[in-house]
Amino acid sequence: MNRLVKPCILMLTLSVFSVQGRVYDTVSPESVGLSSMRLGCLHKLLNDHVADRKIAGSVVLVARHGQIESVDENGLADIANR
Repeated sequence: MNRLVKPCILMLTLSVFSVQGRVYDTVSPESVGLSSMRLGCLHKLLNDHVADRKIAGSVVLVARHGQIESVDENGLADIANR
């Protein structure tokens, strides 16, 4: 299984809350030991899945050591009611 798929599934499962309208203080990926390039790949993968209608939407909050690196949402909660 692709190395990004398992973390994506975990993040999607844990992202049961809505981030719409909320403002979060974020830090740079490198400041908490994350890779900007790899996170970009993750966001692209999820955006592509939404565009291809493989999933309705996604909400991803990436954090490490108690600091939020990014919050990203896209797509819809329900494709059928588009």
